[in-house]
Amino acid sequence: TKVRAGVERKVFRCNSCGLVFLEPRDEDLKEYYREAYRKVYTPAPGKVFASEEIFKTYLPMQNIRLDKLTGILRKDARLLDIGCSAGQFIKAVAPHVGTAMGIEYNASDAEFVRSMGHRVWSVPIEETDIAPASLDIVTVYQTFEHIKEPQYFLTSIAKYLKPDGHLVIEVPNVHDPLLTVFGNQGYEDFYYKEAHLFYYAPDTLRRMLERTGYRGNVTTIQRYHVLNSLSWMYTGKPQASAEVGMGTPALPIATGVHPDVVGRFNAWIRTADEAYKKLLIDLNLGESLFFIGTKAAETRS
Repeated sequence: TKVRAGVERKVFRCNSCGLVFLEPRDEDLKEYYREAYRKVYTPAPGKVFASEEIFKTYLPMQNIRLDKLTGILRKDARLLDIGCSAGQFIKAVAPHVGTAMGIEYNASDAEFVRSMGHRVWSVPIEETDIAPASLDIVTVYQTFEHIKEPQYFLTSIAKYLKPDGHLVIEVPNVHDPLLTVFGNQGYEDFYYKEAHLFYYAPDTLRRMLERTGYRGNVTTIQRYHVLNSLSWMYTGKPQASAEVGMGTPALPIATGVHPDVVGRFNAWIRTADEAYKKLLIDLNLGESLFFIGTKAAETRS
């Protein structure tokens, strides 16, 4: 099967549980993420971004995450963001918690986050000096799909959460409508990529979390707007960058058009975008899954 960047890899689906995963490969993933990953996977296909550019691109897009966490953020909370990238979420959440820390394997990204005054490790959580049962919140944004041993990973995190601590996971939804509703071949070739080892649907993610002792809700979110989906449908290609695809949708209106006309057309597309995103979320087809939960009672003891 063709996956992103022209790589050929087999994609499998378990007939028993429905989990989708790539053909396993033998590679030191820690070393891969230290440098090689960012040379291929960036906010704009084909362009290499420095850590500061990644930070500036994604920082304005953190509000959807903050909104989802409204009920669990506290001024005295200790939060760890695993796979923190260039620190965009850490920067956004820091004013709402007592301590915001991260784990990031990419050397450049980790150093950039440290330069902003936050503590960051570049090793698995078991190799840090974080004390057991000391974290109020652990967030794992667009990282869980990269984890080679997901059940072990979830079990390890439980040891570091306080009894009433929360685990938050955001991960791509393999039921993405461009795959399951519109069957877009160009998007399918782009969606699967060798860095993503597992592909979760609401039911497969929920079962894995329950199996490892977590309880909570799996919902979906839609960060990319309707024009991004239409771009895939009619051109088979992404928009220029994640910044464009996740920003405020705007129509390509000609120069010189009266501002009132421009404003009304763009107000219309924003209304259509809101309706599109609501429809996807109502159908559980948002492009990413979102879990907020705690350890089950038997896991806390």
